[in-house]
Amino acid sequence: MNKQAQLEKSIKAALLQGVETLEADMNCLKKIKYRINTEKEGRKERIMKRINDHFYDLKSKVKRPAVLVCSIAVAAVLMCTFIQPVRVLAQEGINKIASMVYVVVKEESGKYEMAQVSAEDVYIGYCEGNTTVLNDKELAKEVGFDFNAPQALEGGYELADNSVIQVDGSDKKEISKLYRKEKSRLVLSITDQNYLLQVAKENGDNRKEVQVENNTLYYCERPLPVYPIIEKNGVKTNDVTQKPTGIKVIHSLTWEYNGVYYKLDDMGDGIPLDELKNAAKSVISYQIATP
Repeated sequence: MNKQAQLEKSIKAALLQGVETLEADMNCLKKIKYRINTEKEGRKERIMKRINDHFYDLKSKVKRPAVLVCSIAVAAVLMCTFIQPVRVLAQEGINKIASMVYVVVKEESGKYEMAQVSAEDVYIGYCEGNTTVLNDKELAKEVGFDFNAPQALEGGYELADNSVIQVDGSDKKEISKLYRKEKSRLVLSITDQNYLLQVAKENGDNRKEVQVENNTLYYCERPLPVYPIIEKNGVKTNDVTQKPTGIKVIHSLTWEYNGVYYKLDDMGDGIPLDELKNAAKSVISYQIATP
């Protein structure tokens, strides 16, 4: 055996002997356990603080309740708008909901994460969306306000469906127009309530102003959790008690025209901002050209 091998053997023997004589310091173990538990509790508290802060903003700044689960903004209801028949968290479902639900929170790193929280700690709303064959004049009469929206958007998007939506059982109605280009989708939401603009200005992520046709549009992003959909008695529902299968990010532009509020978003399809701006430009140009 050469000197190098003898040295390695001696080192291993010394290490093994040291390990065999090691004794655990119970105080040290208690400190480790306390630190682990503290870190877990601290993360939970940080999550709940972000949820509560966001929920407070929505309650204090957005006068009309339009949230599915805590930080999921109004656009989330449109995920199921064009599935017929659909009721997102119908009233009887809310009454029977389990004690724990899944929500999306934004971590300090800026990344969206899922968190399971008590249903008592979040606001759970619901909406009903029904597709319709009414033309725009009939739709205006149905919802109680006039609006301007084209049949096609720049970039090759063609109108595929119209829907009338009611949120939280209120008597206020809004319009959603779905435009398609192959597998890409754009949704134009139209309402005479200003909550769309408030969300874009105050509650969305990565907010900024965008100029289109001498008009100020408000860009923002919001998370859209993809909940499993269950069906009961012919009604399809987002099951917020199950962990979402993923999180999409909605990109949207919002503006006001003649007292009516418009929001164009990509429903998490990842459409580039320039393409979104061009589509919004075609809506604004149509509004200017149509009395």
